[in-house]
Amino acid sequence: MEYRVSAHDGYFELRLAGDIDPGTYPEALGALFGLPDWKPGSKVLVDEWDLRADDLTISGLKEIARICTNHNEDFGTARLSMYVSRELEFGLNRIWHVFVEGAWDVEGNVFRSREEAMAWLDEQPAAPALLEHNGQESPG
Repeated sequence: MEYRVSAHDGYFELRLAGDIDPGTYPEALGALFGLPDWKPGSKVLVDEWDLRADDLTISGLKEIARICTNHNEDFGTARLSMYVSRELEFGLNRIWHVFVEGAWDVEGNVFRSREEAMAWLDEQPAAPALLEHNGQESPG
């Protein structure tokens, strides 16, 4: 698996390509967190368009989830927006979300296009204290 990290105006990008390899994730995340302007709580676009997970096992997917959640402090309250080209990787991302849920403070989502992923990444998350159960703002 190959990776590339870059910083852009308002977000960071992690590009993953080739045959998925859980063993590459520590190095890729280290490169992301090593970027000069990185800080916990940043927005991250994850480009998995050319990533292939044909041979990924459930234990491999759980290992990737463990590696990611072990970096909870590095990620902080980051927003992680991934996009993929195939149904297989889309489904595996959804399962990965189940594995990481409750184990870190990151808000994440997966999409089928870069445009959708960027649009979601640019949305400002609502502060939970300002919302009631129906999604309407609570009075002052």
